[in-house]
Formats: sequence, C-alpha cells, structure tokens
Amino acid sequence: MNYRNGKIERRTMLAAAGAWAAWDSSGQPSAAESSTRSAAPALAQHIAVTDGGDVQQAIAVAPNPRALIASTRPTLPVGSTIRTANGYLYRVAPGTATDQHLTTAGGVKLYIGDPYVTPDALGAPVDGVGDDAPYFERAFRISRTVQLIATSRYRLASVIGLPNQTLYDRVSMFLFCGGATIVANSPSVGGVPEAIFTSAAAKAAPESGDNLYTGKIFVVGGNWTQDQPSVLFNGDRIYDLRLSQASFAQLDTVVKSFRAKGADYPNGYIQSLGMSNCQFSNVRRWVDAKVGFDLSFDNLGGTNCDGGIYVDSVTADPAVISIRWKDIRFQDGGCALVLGKVVGGLFEGYYGETNAIGDAAMARCEIWFKRGSAPSSGVSLASLQFQPSPTQIVDPDYRAIRWDDERNQPGTIAAPPSLRNCWTTGANLITPGRVVDFEGNGGTESRLLKNARAPMSPQSARRTTISDARIYLAAKELRAGVYTIAKISVDDMLNNVVDAYRPTQGEIRVMMQHRTGGGQVIGTSLAVIDFVAMTASEGVTTGNRVNDVYCDFALKSFLAIPGGLPIDKLGARTQRHFTNPVLTAKRLGNDYVLALSGYATVSVPNYGSADRIYSCITMHADALNGSSALTSAIAIAP
Repeated sequence: MNYRNGKIERRTMLAAAGAWAAWDSSGQPSAAESSTRSAAPALAQHIAVTDGGDVQQAIAVAPNPRALIASTRPTLPVGSTIRTANGYLYRVAPGTATDQHLTTAGGVKLYIGDPYVTPDALGAPVDGVGDDAPYFERAFRISRTVQLIATSRYRLASVIGLPNQTLYDRVSMFLFCGGATIVANSPSVGGVPEAIFTSAAAKAAPESGDNLYTGKIFVVGGNWTQDQPSVLFNGDRIYDLRLSQASFAQLDTVVKSFRAKGADYPNGYIQSLGMSNCQFSNVRRWVDAKVGFDLSFDNLGGTNCDGGIYVDSVTADPAVISIRWKDIRFQDGGCALVLGKVVGGLFEGYYGETNAIGDAAMARCEIWFKRGSAPSSGVSLASLQFQPSPTQIVDPDYRAIRWDDERNQPGTIAAPPSLRNCWTTGANLITPGRVVDFEGNGGTESRLLKNARAPMSPQSARRTTISDARIYLAAKELRAGVYTIAKISVDDMLNNVVDAYRPTQGEIRVMMQHRTGGGQVIGTSLAVIDFVAMTASEGVTTGNRVNDVYCDFALKSFLAIPGGLPIDKLGARTQRHFTNPVLTAKRLGNDYVLALSGYATVSVPNYGSADRIYSCITMHADALNGSSALTSAIAIAP
C-alpha cells in the first residue's frame, strides 16, 4: 500500500515488503519484523521516497489506533507520518512536545495526521461495550470539528464536557455524524438521567446554579438511540445548539433543561435552540424545558412519540420569547406542542394524525397553550391540519388546539392569536372565544360550526369589512343645509358585500372632520348608520337574474365634539356643524349617496369657516345563508 494525496492506495509491488513493519495484535513487532527491520526492501524504500515520503508513511506500523497506543516501541522517526492498517494517520512529535494528541505506552508522542479528528483515531473502543464518551471529549479538545465514521457504532455512557466558549467567540463546534449509530446510556443521578453533552464547566460543577454554559454547537446527522433512559443534550448549558439531518429513536429526551439558574429560573432555560430536518420515533419528548428564548423548529417528523416540544412553565412571564415552529409532522403520539405564555410565535405548516396518548389523552388536545401568568401575545397559527382519532371526533371537550388563556383579561395588553387556513376532520378546532383574527379555516363535517364552534374566515362566515376615505367640498356637496357625507358604490355592494345572492345587513360608521381651506380642523362628527341590502334576484334562476342590489339606510346615532372648546391661544374654538341631523339616501347612478341635514356654516377667528368634510367610513356587513339553507333551518309556525 502507498499513501498519496490523503488516500491509502494498494500497491501489489509492496506485498513482498509488508513484513517490514508488521505488528502483532499487542502492538509489538512480530518476528518477521524483527528479522527484516534492518534491511528494508529496496523496492519499498524507492516507492516511498519517490512519492515524497518515507518508509513509515508507506507501511502500516499497527493494525489499529488502540494497538498503536498500547505499543511499547520506544521511538519512531520524529516528523515522520505513520499509519495504522485500518487507515488512520499520525505524525510523530518531538520528545519534548507538550501539545501532542496521543502518547503511546512506549512514550512516543503523536499528532493526529488526518484532516479531521475522530474518536476512533484517539483509541475509542467503538465495540458497543466500552464507553466512547471520553474520546469524544478529547476529540473536541483537539479540534472544534469532530467527524464520526459512518459504519461505526458508538456507546456514550458518561458525561461529555464540551469546551467552554461564549456566543461571541469566532469559532463554532461541529459534530459530523453521517450514518454513524450513537447509543446513549446516560448516567443516572437520583433516578434521573443526566444529559450526555454539557459544557466542560458544568461537568466540573454539575450542581452549580451558575451560568456555566458553552455555545455555538452544530450537530449534523447520526442515528441516535439508547440502551437505557437517556438525555442527549443539556439545554441549560449549551446555547445556540443546532441539530439537523439526524434520526432519534427510543430516547427519553433529546434536549432537556433542568438545572437551576438562580432564583428566577429554578428549572433553567434553553436559549437559541434550533432543530431542522430531523426524524423522531418513540421519543418521550423532543424538548423538555420550562422556559426558552429564540427557538426554531423546522421540517421535523415524529411517530409514536409521547411528546414533542415542551416549554411549559405556567409561572414564568413569559415562558417563551420568540419561537418559530414550521412544517412539523406528528403521528400516533401525544401532544406535539405544549407551551406556557408565548410572546411572539409563528406556528405554520403542521400535519397531525391520531395523536391520542399521553398528555393528548389527558388534556384532550394536540397543541396546548397553557394558562400563564398573563395571556400570550403575538401568536400566529397558520396552515395546521388535524386528523383526530374517532374517539376525539365525538368528544365534545376535545380541541385540536387548546388555548387556556382568556382572550381579554383585566389590566393586560395582549394581542389574541390569529388563525388562518387551518383544517380539522370533524373535531373541534380551537377553544371557543380565543381568536378574533381568523381566515380560511374549516373542516369536513357539516356540524363543524354548530358543534365545534370552529372560527371561520370572514368570507366563510360571510362577513365583510370595507374602508374608504373621501373629501367632500361644500361648494359641490352642500345644498340648503344638506351635506353629502358618504357615497357607497353599487359595484362594491355587489362584489364585496352581498355574498352570492344572499341578504345582507350591517353598519356604516362615518367619521367626519370639518376642515377649513387651510387644513385646520374646527369640528368632528360621527354618524352610525344601519343598512340592509339584497340582490335583485335571490332565488331567481340564472337566466332570468337582474344584476343589481337594493339598499335601505337609517341613522342609528350621531355624535359631535361640542362647540366652544379652544383650538389655539388666539380665540379660535371648535364648532358643532350639524343640528338635529336627518339622514337621506338616494341612488344616483352607480352610488348610494348618503347625506345629513341640519348643517350650518360657522366661521372661526383666524381660520374662517370649514369648506370641506374629510369623510372616513368603515362598513361591516354580515350576509345570511342562502334561501335553501334558511328554509331547512327555520321552522315554519303552524
């Protein structure tokens, strides 16, 4: 074999020279080596030198790293590159070196010669019996990038203290696992599994409540499992932890926060945790914490997991600050998501199916926002799809999303959650009364609205809101004390308000600012107007329909800022412009024109009179069901 460009190449011409550096399983020179060592075959020497190396570089000096480390051979040429028969490279360090990576039993100091560090190269047993954890820890002390061998099976039975570094350090740590299998066997403290990965400082003082963390860890790939209940990552002591492209199966917890951090955080907290493109199977909880900040979960899938993401303190204010939870699949498990008070959260893209075990059975939900010390705020729920079990579908107390917080609690300022484009098969979608902003939600059962009380979109609920603002000049719109205050487009009524030939009722609120030509506001009024509308041809066959809408309007209430209030320090005062107004409504072309009587032009010092009205309208319209639906729903009196 020959080493060239970082690879071991087989050279049949060296077969005859193989005995030159043959070692037995104990790492000692074999009899063949002892007899030929002083006379290396010229062919082997020639090839090694021609390829730019030496004889040790071309020929294995031990069968594997453990045999190399156990070797009692006292010397090797300093600066030479040696290798094991299974392909690991080392560079011989000077005898005076203090930064060596390995020291053999014979006292030879070695540096890792491969471009990356593996626990295997450091002598990890990798036999499924011995503990490989100390070699992981040593690998990270040598290099911030550690590579696992895809065909290896590692057993981690003790705590690994990752090097201490802050989030401001310029380097990150990487653990590239590929297809390797990593079997966790957490040590137990008082019957509670200890996390395998933590910070070096926390490993030295595991019970300390100080902030003994390390940061910026990227873990890529790997098939992670356990032989006994195990926790992989200590969420309190590792900040900015990013897990991606990994498979987790038969585990207790992947990331757990449980160490106290002072009086404010008796269960610690997780910070800047990210998971993406991972699969979970038969995991008790993906994340188990009470408080968390800056959390990101993207494209995760799980089956038969008791729980997904738990950050569920009901006393912390808040329990979660900033969470992004997107494209999650959760099947045949418990609750996919359980949170305490949330400040700022996006939950988008979810598919859940028959999740009815664990907390899902107890709390009768799949996603659970617990009641916190104050209501959650800034939460957006979008594109969530639920396929409940048959038992959940008929359970009147089941909610796919359980929201414990009341929407409006006295003394709090909180935005209620928004719910958009969510879907449930037959069962209740969300706790009633918790959502104000909702759009495009629905389900498969006709009883969904009545029994499930799922919030519907404005379009599905046949509710429309239209806003408009116009300026009406007195020179054009004021006649004999009657002033135009609004114009309602017939096209708007047909296209946006009256839904699919259904009768509509609603309210129009017209706020008016009375302004002078110079822009000074000298009065403000509000008119609240009820209206009813119908299309011309509800119930008429398509070929005979008339494309029009008929409306009637009535003044419901009128308010105005009182006159005589100071506008400036020069004597100008507010004016009340309408007295005992009466509403008139006329159809003129494509508009319904709304006007109020009782208008008087009043001048104020320094500014003159108002010669225009700034009119801002807000129209809320509610359409009934169509005639056929009403007929089936209304009982006819005898």
